[in-house]
Amino acid sequence: MKKYLLILVSFLIAQSFFGQIVFCPTGAKWHFLNKSGAESYPFERYEAVEYTRDSLLSGITAKVLNHTLFYTGNSEACRVTLIKQVGDTVFLRNKFTQHTWQVLYNFNATSGQSWQNALQLAAFPGTAVYNFTTTVDSVTILTSNSTIFKRMYVSIKNSGNTISEVNSVFTERYGANRFLFYWSLPNPFIDINNFTQILCYEDQNWPLQQFSNKPCNYSNSLAIEQSKNELENIKVFPNPVVNVLTIEWENVSSFETLEFKVYNCLGEQIKHCWIKNSETVLLEHLSPGLYFIELFSNKKRVHATKIIKE
Repeated sequence: MKKYLLILVSFLIAQSFFGQIVFCPTGAKWHFLNKSGAESYPFERYEAVEYTRDSLLSGITAKVLNHTLFYTGNSEACRVTLIKQVGDTVFLRNKFTQHTWQVLYNFNATSGQSWQNALQLAAFPGTAVYNFTTTVDSVTILTSNSTIFKRMYVSIKNSGNTISEVNSVFTERYGANRFLFYWSLPNPFIDINNFTQILCYEDQNWPLQQFSNKPCNYSNSLAIEQSKNELENIKVFPNPVVNVLTIEWENVSSFETLEFKVYNCLGEQIKHCWIKNSETVLLEHLSPGLYFIELFSNKKRVHATKIIKE
């Protein structure tokens, strides 16, 4: 009898230690810090990934994540990603996976095990599919709010760029330590924007977790010069934009026109013009994707932002 009792106790302990953690519960929201490496467009700002609703797809109930970017480095616009969980494995599906289910996290993997992903560069149709291999280097535990989570230290390699290897840390419930979607595009692309860390995580039944001394919605547009009584409340809208972009600002008497510049994800300037207050700019010639906007007055940059072209 004692033998069976010991076996039962051991089983219950193992279940409590290795029990499945639900990834992306109701109200799940991640905040990440995104930083530009381009001299022409320096910024630090947060990007959020948020679970908004469920969707039924081919009889499968998937969770819908809303966000604006996808890749960790050289990122591209992406409005929606679907995820599902089977056991301790989390799968994702979006335009970059060519609308197939692929592994996002496998928290059941042990040291030395790996999984593969085939991801496409959506902004350039017809380009090659990039193959990534994620290998688990070691597995530890993290105790947070009296709950034990698995923590995995991994290496991510891209077959098209063999000299590049990215290291990351995956933790149950929280995901990757830099960005929820942890893949970076290979060279020759330039890191115009790059995710550097997770700022916060929260969900309906879990207290807000802050992973840095920065607030969850931290943003810092660097090198933007603005003097007192100059431009205020500059608005660039709508965002996302289809064809026509409008720019508005206050204190218009100080300036007659502003210099307007648009850059693509590679940092190339693709549009340049001069605009007046409340003037519209046609962007119908641009392909769908992520773009960077700069506004200058008297050769001083007074505003910088990102837009998504649909």
